[in-house]
Amino acid sequence: MLSQDDRFYEESSFWPSLAYQELGISIDQAEKLKTLRKEVAKRRNNLDQTLSKLETVRGEAIVNMTSLNKAMDKLMSHLNTEQQAKFAVWVAKNKWCMEMMSVLWGKH
Repeated sequence: MLSQDDRFYEESSFWPSLAYQELGISIDQAEKLKTLRKEVAKRRNNLDQTLSKLETVRGEAIVNMTSLNKAMDKLMSHLNTEQQAKFAVWVAKNKWCMEMMSVLWGKH
């Protein structure tokens, strides 16, 4: 509603019906609401930009986690069973490493 252009408020029957009849707001309140349009549009634009950046970061994180997962698979393929077990024990003893491995192995 606040993203509409001036014609919406001047020519539409929807705005008066909603604002004055349904909500019961005064003309002064309606004018104050209309002045917020630019602020709302700016905030919506900022939110859209932020969501776009988050999606980019998400994609980069997936690429990096996939790469790290492949590196860990490669590392484990060079260890025998006993060494893999010792590595798992070492990871369990190191909280930061355990958290990283949980994420890598999908247990977090």
